[in-house]
Amino acid sequence: MRDVGLESPIGERVFEGSGQTAAGTSQAWESRSQCSLCGSLPSHWAVFESRPSGEGLLTYVLCRVCGLVFMDPKPTEPALTEFYAANYRVQVQGQEGPTSKDRWAQKRRASHLLDLARPAIPKVARHLDIGCSLGELLDAFRDRYQCESLGIEPGEAYRELGRRRGLNVFPGLESLPAEFRSRIDLISLAHVLEHLPEPVEFLRRVRRDWMVPGGHLIVEVPNLLCHPSLEPSHLTAFHAQSLRWTIEAAGFRAVRIKTHGRPHSRLLPLFVTVLAQAAGTGDFAERAGSPVRGLRLRRRLGASLLRNARGLSRLLLGRRQLRPWEP
Repeated sequence: MRDVGLESPIGERVFEGSGQTAAGTSQAWESRSQCSLCGSLPSHWAVFESRPSGEGLLTYVLCRVCGLVFMDPKPTEPALTEFYAANYRVQVQGQEGPTSKDRWAQKRRASHLLDLARPAIPKVARHLDIGCSLGELLDAFRDRYQCESLGIEPGEAYRELGRRRGLNVFPGLESLPAEFRSRIDLISLAHVLEHLPEPVEFLRRVRRDWMVPGGHLIVEVPNLLCHPSLEPSHLTAFHAQSLRWTIEAAGFRAVRIKTHGRPHSRLLPLFVTVLAQAAGTGDFAERAGSPVRGLRLRRRLGASLLRNARGLSRLLLGRRQLRPWEP
């Protein structure tokens, strides 16, 4: 049962204030007009969960058409840009530079994602990691495939650390050199998609503008049904079904979907990882059956399982085993 005591990676006070300010900007919140996955209107949404943040509430709604859970209202694009450029790391981990926990998790996550990709992807010429952080994932795939590596990292301190390691790291997609358009055959987003206000549109854009036909995509997100994923910087919360539909709506075909706990747990389904391949233009189509039946109950059961696992781990293993990144 080693490592099942996952701690929430960020605190509650990220976007401060009562809903009028966020990330240091004014009038920084806006209401959504439609679901980013299926396009349904607010009349088809229901409040899923509300959480305190600063002096106000963060509200997550459930789309009763497709089962997607997302924050509404959400921070504006200028607020998000400013937040991730300078404030995110300080607020979530107490410092701009990497912590020992961050390095530990990134290295082991890179190993896990490489293990997932190896059987399905025989070769890679160019790899783009969006949200590359320190560059551990880029290094792992470059060593395995001898490929050209590119990274996107909005955080200034982490971007500079990546460049010191010899990686080509850029602040955003708009700053990628035009020579790479339609020439990247593997794009990865590890714990990035949940931070994006329009995940389907973003994935469509990277497929259309940057990926070769038939290129591969790797996405990993927290699992809404077990992970404490409704956190202030997470604008969308996924479970396996809604992530698969998001991938398909963006024009990808899921090759493999895996729920797992690596690197934090061998038992708990804390994360969802999808390996997919570009397959067409993409669109959301109505599916048979209810995508939302029992979703709240399943989340409550997952949260109970996580609490019990934490308590049992502390009892059997002690604090040191729950924090393997500490010396």
